[in-house]
Amino acid sequence: MEEPEDTHTISPVCSIKARSVVAQAQTLPPLLMLPYEILHMIFSYLRSTHLTVCACVNKEFCKTVSPLLWKTINITENYKLKQLLTAERRQGLVKNAECIRELHLTHEDMFNLFVPRPHESSTDAALDPTNTSFSQPFVMCTNLLRLVVSVYQERHTTYDPGYFWIYNQPSSTPHMEAGIMTLVEQNPRLESIEMLNETCPTVVLAIAHRDTPFLHELEFVTNMSRQSLKYLLDYLPQQITKLSLTGIHGEGPPLGNKAVKANHAPIQHAVLRYLQLYGKLDGLEEDILLPFLNTCSCLTTFKVSDIGCFSVKNICEKLAQLGAYLKRLNGKQLFPDSKVYANEGGEMALESNTAEIITMNSRLKVIDFTYCPLIIGRLTAAAILRSAEYLQCIILPCHSHISAKDVHVLLSHCKSLEVFRFYKCSYLCGSLVVTLSASEFLSVEWASLSLWHFGCAFRVPRPDDHVPANHQDCSWNSPTIEQSHKIQRQVYRHIAQQTNLVNMDLGTLVNCQDPERLWYSLEMTLESGLDELACLKKLKNLTLHNMNHRIGTKELDWMVKNWPHLSHIYGFYEEDEDLPKDIERWLRTKIHRNFIIAD
Repeated sequence: MEEPEDTHTISPVCSIKARSVVAQAQTLPPLLMLPYEILHMIFSYLRSTHLTVCACVNKEFCKTVSPLLWKTINITENYKLKQLLTAERRQGLVKNAECIRELHLTHEDMFNLFVPRPHESSTDAALDPTNTSFSQPFVMCTNLLRLVVSVYQERHTTYDPGYFWIYNQPSSTPHMEAGIMTLVEQNPRLESIEMLNETCPTVVLAIAHRDTPFLHELEFVTNMSRQSLKYLLDYLPQQITKLSLTGIHGEGPPLGNKAVKANHAPIQHAVLRYLQLYGKLDGLEEDILLPFLNTCSCLTTFKVSDIGCFSVKNICEKLAQLGAYLKRLNGKQLFPDSKVYANEGGEMALESNTAEIITMNSRLKVIDFTYCPLIIGRLTAAAILRSAEYLQCIILPCHSHISAKDVHVLLSHCKSLEVFRFYKCSYLCGSLVVTLSASEFLSVEWASLSLWHFGCAFRVPRPDDHVPANHQDCSWNSPTIEQSHKIQRQVYRHIAQQTNLVNMDLGTLVNCQDPERLWYSLEMTLESGLDELACLKKLKNLTLHNMNHRIGTKELDWMVKNWPHLSHIYGFYEEDEDLPKDIERWLRTKIHRNFIIAD
């Protein structure tokens, strides 16, 4: 019987091809035998300089690395821009245009490469943002995921001409805006758009309301009215996760009953997590902000330049419900236009409003009143105490409106505190510097032992021979040197409990126009107990402005030995004083250390 014909016989040609593939696989390095996706993931951890070296190894590496090398185009230096405009780099841009995912337009010359330009016969039409009569750019990008427009006018620096140009950021021109609109249309998969040049509200609305499921993040600088803002928020696509607007002027007739009612159900923004609105929002809280916040269910960050929004009860309640608490309160937010100089009645009103904001936002983490010294008083201090549970940073200017007792209470109640500064403010020239007496400070029971920045002036007994006659305090008897040193040692020992200190300020603010010498400050000598601070191993900066200290070379040697990270001592001597000769000689011997003594 004849055997059946074998239908699976491999032809000689296929056999040769199979053997060549096997032979090629055997000659490849093991790394190149990995799948392309795995190689791409490995190379993604390398820097661009290392990727350039890898691209020169062989063709396989070059094929894998090229998409990563051209993934982001972000030029901020002149010399890099000149390299980008060379013929070789331009050819590389054209060849790898499909690999570009993130594009930063930072210079006008880059528009000639990436942004569509109007035809010469349609110059007038280019002023229309909806115009599509544009020629193709030199580099045609169609796969962008992120677009950042922050075009800066060139202005050379005096110290390094031709290196940096990022100093002046002009408004967008109609030609620029029209070109950007066309570039956006060319890239339907854009996920993030940032236009940091002032942009026409019409263009902002056109980009924000594009019908695309991929766009998630929007950031604009625009001169937007209340009507435009309401229209933008009412029709904001529901897939947006981040929205940032800067330049809202809030002008125009109030909306109220005259507002045009939308004929559609409110769009629910279930994925919006970040909302930032900078500008004049006074009067827009109830008409615009609150209705929009009611459509949000996952908002975690809400930032506004007008802090008055956080004094509206309904908005505070809604933000508390969302978990988007006000976390930072500073003087520039309260009064962004000018420094606070008010009469007595005005001060009371300002402090009352400030205390109300603090009370209504009990999850504050940072309170910085550097720029608003006149609104600090008992009402504000009481409100701060009610928010003490979450506070991590307190910066207060010292003056007669807040007492040492208030400081004592704050230090004893803020359990999460990491930064505390109580200093003389330059706006309050002529006012009395409030200092903590040794007895007041020693009675403080630290609520937090996590401070890394501590600033406060102390008042300790000093012998008469340490203080000029016209500055001696007759309210207490002059102690002996031993008595003074005993009390100072106790103060040092109490400070030493804060073992995480990096910055320690024991004097007043450096730029006071009328510095007042703290004649009864700590001596900062080994005899007075400085060695009690040996445990502050993380200390880097020590500030002694206007202190009546007696530090000598012996103390400096001790600091170098026991504070290994110490790099700066500020206020060691005043501007009108010369550095002592022995300190100058000491510094010359320690020139090998990165150690600076400044005025």
